[in-house]
Amino acid sequence: MTPEELFKDDHFHTGLDSPRIDFNDLKGIKDYKVTFATTTISDGTVSITAFATGIARAGDYVISASEQNLSGAVAVGYVSGSGTTSIVINNETGSTVTINRGTWRIKVIKI
Repeated sequence: MTPEELFKDDHFHTGLDSPRIDFNDLKGIKDYKVTFATTTISDGTVSITAFATGIARAGDYVISASEQNLSGAVAVGYVSGSGTTSIVINNETGSTVTINRGTWRIKVIKI
């Protein structure tokens, strides 16, 4: 049995040139690079820094990544206002943590 017979015409794909493959969902993803200033965070406290991310709106997904070692602290990105994304770093390590100045990447995914 040939692939055409097995899958019939409504399920047969020839590759990326097929009109049935759609990559439109990528339009809703925006990447930002931001500079995060050096911050020292005592145990049991948080540091919150806001960044302009033009397309961010309530309900969007936010992914943040640092080039710095967070030394056990946890960073979370979220939409904090229309066009603004914040990164909160929570330090529950048992000691003071210093996060050095560096570039962070923020990815906003529209829903």
